[in-house]
Amino acid sequence: MKRILTTLTLLLTLCSFSFGQNSQNYYEYNSYMGGDMTVVAQVKIDGEIQGNNIELGAFNGNECRGAGRPNSKNIIYLQVYGNAEDDNGDIITFKIYDHNLKQELNLTSNHEVVTFVADKMVGSTKNPFIVYFESDYIAKIGDTKYTSLAEAVEAAQDEETVTLLKDAEGSGIVIDKDITIDFNGKTYTITEGNSIEVVEGGVLTVVETGGMNLAGQFIINGGQLYHNNDGVMATVKKTFTPQSYWNTISAPIVGGAAIPTNATHDLYRYDEVEHEWEYYLDADGIGFPTLELGRGYLYAAGKNDITVELNGELNVADVEFPLSYTEGNELKGFNLIGNPFTHNINENNFSASALSQGYYVISENGEWLSRYDGEETIEPMQSVLVQTTAANSSVKISKQVAATRSVSEGSLRINVNGNNCQDVAYVSFNEGIGLDKISHNNSTSAMLYITAEGKDYAVATMSKDVTEIPVSFKAMTMGEYTISVEAQNCEFETLYLKDMLTGASINLNTDSYTFMATSNDEANRFVLTTTEPTGIESNTLEAFVYINNSEIVINNIQGNAQVSIIDMMGRTVAKYNVFESAVISTSSLEKGVYIIQMTDANGIRTQKAIID
Repeated sequence: MKRILTTLTLLLTLCSFSFGQNSQNYYEYNSYMGGDMTVVAQVKIDGEIQGNNIELGAFNGNECRGAGRPNSKNIIYLQVYGNAEDDNGDIITFKIYDHNLKQELNLTSNHEVVTFVADKMVGSTKNPFIVYFESDYIAKIGDTKYTSLAEAVEAAQDEETVTLLKDAEGSGIVIDKDITIDFNGKTYTITEGNSIEVVEGGVLTVVETGGMNLAGQFIINGGQLYHNNDGVMATVKKTFTPQSYWNTISAPIVGGAAIPTNATHDLYRYDEVEHEWEYYLDADGIGFPTLELGRGYLYAAGKNDITVELNGELNVADVEFPLSYTEGNELKGFNLIGNPFTHNINENNFSASALSQGYYVISENGEWLSRYDGEETIEPMQSVLVQTTAANSSVKISKQVAATRSVSEGSLRINVNGNNCQDVAYVSFNEGIGLDKISHNNSTSAMLYITAEGKDYAVATMSKDVTEIPVSFKAMTMGEYTISVEAQNCEFETLYLKDMLTGASINLNTDSYTFMATSNDEANRFVLTTTEPTGIESNTLEAFVYINNSEIVINNIQGNAQVSIIDMMGRTVAKYNVFESAVISTSSLEKGVYIIQMTDANGIRTQKAIID
């Protein structure tokens, strides 16, 4: 038997990283002792198999008895020298040296000791003896290791992965960037009184294996959490400010969340059947006690900043939410639904058999602004207004994108902006159900919509070969407004906006159009056309009104004309019949901004004038 082992030892000596003294080894040892044994080993640090950069040293006390380095398969053939007396041989322990770092690693050994027995083989190529070491490192990014999870998170760049190396516990961590934590089958304990908090701008993706032991708190405070683990208990927060009066809220909590007891709530849910906004607590103290999973709520801010906190188990499952459709209702089919997850979703996360294209979000000014084609995200704790066209229907809100709607034919987004107001309408060139136009919560905000087949739409579906698109606009207050257009996944060589009131026309592919409007103007004022209009000017008309020495001078009048002077409240303060030219005194007018509107043989023209 001894001859066989000696032959094996001789063969192994001829291999790379062989037994015995090696000029590349750090550890030095005396091979002339009572006998030798063979250890076929692998080295693991924090559970990871180590390669050729490390050297394993075998020791009896402080005396080195052998050393070796891994081969290409990370196997170390280690010849250990020692003494054995009556089966009570030397006790062999291990140390490790890193040739890349050029230092002995001060690691904690976590392996069985080996008792020296001459001519014995410990381990094999197929089943090597594992020599375990544990470092003080808790996490790593790539090959760089860190002694705390907080340190690794702080060092991580956007879209990097932090991997947990061992079960660990730690104090608070704030995540304000887009990172992934791979728990790597390990558990991280948040100690009592501390928290992991994902703040605004932070995106935390949690790999499924392993997880967190929440002795402390998990907080989602304006950030996002992507995870698939059931049973994660957390606090989700949303802050409301008086500067952003109108808001929405939803609860990503399994079974719903209790309404917080903050004193300045203005919280509503929409009842489509009764066509009314229900306050969460009426005069008799009766209302709705919880925020349901999948339902959306309207939230109006008070006079002070307020942070709403919802507590419970975070939802990770798809949500099926019922929708109602009531014939004769002014807002038939409109239902407010909420994001039931702690991460962003969009329209493509919704699936329903009779759902209109697009949805509404509410602006801080109280405008219901349409959104379409997944162009914008629906944030955690945000709600949107969707429309169904069928009774007894439902919408499935999926954690992952349920179905991508066709965008091959594209769409147009038409924007209007005025003083402290905005609105948007879409023309979709794909098949589907249009989204009805609804009034804003703010009655002073202008409205923009598409009128087709006798109905007003926020999202209108049309064929792409259409040549004219009627664009309706209703100003609730007199002022200056600007219209622009954005083509999405489609192209038009020319796209002109024709102002039927002034006769002006402009190519919105290259410019926006600024105009004056009053609440008395006809709504069907504009037309979008893909062909250049004829018989009218191709750009905004030149100025025809001048102020000179306290007089309003009007030129370029074609024949008889009527001139009206309108104040910013929309009131006509003066009206004149003129011929070819006119000079009008401003002595009877107060200082301020006025609209000069003239109707002559060329049509209607308007221009803003400042009287000072």
